[in-house]
Amino acid sequence: MDIRIDSMKVLNAPKPNRRGDTVVAYLDLRIEWLTLKGAALVRLGSDGRLSVWGPACLPGDGLRRVILSGEVRKDVVAAALPIFEALGGAAERVAAE
Repeated sequence: MDIRIDSMKVLNAPKPNRRGDTVVAYLDLRIEWLTLKGAALVRLGSDGRLSVWGPACLPGDGLRRVILSGEVRKDVVAAALPIFEALGGAAERVAAE
């Protein structure tokens, strides 16, 4: 699968949400022919692994998101990880879904 990270912004002082998940970076990416702007690299509160959330479908619509699941999610995290670390992010564990 062809995944390309176009840009990434690592957050300096991220704070967890009510569930304990913490957005640590925002990224724009391409998966094959599909462009996604505003996806989030997330440290899961349940176990500290990194995962990715798709961007909101509409501006200001935080509840409806593009769903990235299975191998796509795993491949996006794998593509984002070296860039995240190069920009100073700490990635101890990656979600294996």
